[in-house]
Amino acid sequence: MRISKSQKKKYFFIFKSMQTVSCFLVILFLGMFISPANAQSLFQFGTNAQGGFPKGTFRDNIGNAIGGLNLEFTYSPRKMPLAIGISFGFLGYGSETISESFQATNADFEIDVRTSNSIILGHLLFRLQPEQGRIRPYVDALIGINHLTTSTKIIGPDSGPYDYEISRNNLNDTVLSYGGDFGLMIVVVEKPLKLRKQSAKKRKWGVLIDLRVRYLKGGEAEYLIKGSISRVDDELVYDIKRSTTDLLTAQLGITLNF
Repeated sequence: MRISKSQKKKYFFIFKSMQTVSCFLVILFLGMFISPANAQSLFQFGTNAQGGFPKGTFRDNIGNAIGGLNLEFTYSPRKMPLAIGISFGFLGYGSETISESFQATNADFEIDVRTSNSIILGHLLFRLQPEQGRIRPYVDALIGINHLTTSTKIIGPDSGPYDYEISRNNLNDTVLSYGGDFGLMIVVVEKPLKLRKQSAKKRKWGVLIDLRVRYLKGGEAEYLIKGSISRVDDELVYDIKRSTTDLLTAQLGITLNF
């Protein structure tokens, strides 16, 4: 039985995903044998500005650089310095706004038609990081999804409380994504966390500057780009692109430990 080229790519992607999951389990296993710091922060919450740099055909289609935001929340068990959490990100990769006239029976209106293209990223995150030191390097392993979506909305005329918007989704696709990142956190301030009940382990809180580089290997998706939608003979025509969705991102932000 012959295996098609698309099936080979699918099996290879599944194999790489299994490899990534195996790496997660190895990191989890090793983390159990590393002694935690005397004072520990159980939770981290971070918000980062991020610049995205698509790779390969994906870059050829949507451009060299895009921008957005990233949010993260992690929990670190008391007996090991391995944090487990979620990472949620947004990247916009192009929008266009066209002003048009809308004719009603009794009046003419000027409206804006805005089409936006974006990537929503959601990943399960495993982080290995020391709990002490002013500069704290870390490594993350991630597995999750890339969701590519294009939406168009009509923005009505400015009329105070009677403004309105009409929107619709043109196209969306969700694919598996996995990867990792390397980063540094620099402590700005860190102090003991005062609790009503004294626990066996000391707690602390802190504010840190977070710098990182992340690489995500994304599956093959269908998506639209700026200028992909046109009207021919009163019919909408979509010029749909298809490629893998690999991304390199550089991020800078603030993390709160507590």
